Amino acid sequence: WDPMCLTKLSKVSANNPDVAWLRQAELKHGRVAMLAFVGIVFTAGDVHFGAAPFVEAASAGWPDALGAIQKANYGIFAQGVAAIAIVEGVSNTNRGRGAAQNWWDGLWLGERAPEKGFDKTIVPGDFGWDPLKLMPKEEKAANLMRLKELKNGRLAMLSVMGIFMQYMNTGKDPFS
Repeated sequence: WDPMCLTKLSKVSANNPDVAWLRQAELKHGRVAMLAFVGIVFTAGDVHFGAAPFVEAASAGWPDALGAIQKANYGIFAQGVAAIAIVEGVSNTNRGRGAAQNWWDGLWLGERAPEKGFDKTIVPGDFGWDPLKLMPKEEKAANLMRLKELKNGRLAMLSVMGIFMQYMNTGKDPFS
């Protein structure tokens, strides 16, 4: 199902991303949405850091929490941005090691098979970091796990947007 013909973008111009890049973006957004949903549930249950800026942010409500943290202590916000930059930089740099493409090509061009002299396939969403060893070694089982993550990410994106829209329209979060 592709009503906007996004899968044909790479065939229109060399500057457009291919489907693997779009899948990479969808996986990343899904992972962020899953973390956001967990954060919403925890902060709605009044679980947060005890420092004064976080207490003020929690009392402001989760849609306004980031702005409250910025007002209270911009250093906390700057540390968060720096942490995100480090994670993005390291994950993209590690992604291209051993592959024929550099990290930027792997980021933009999505999935690529190994080329002569290189042994690493670049797969969308695979950053080579699995500390709990949850990804199965068998290819069929690994593809099923990737599909589950994609579907859960889509569900999380819809649920976070639904929670946000409910809050914006009613002023109440669903967990209060």
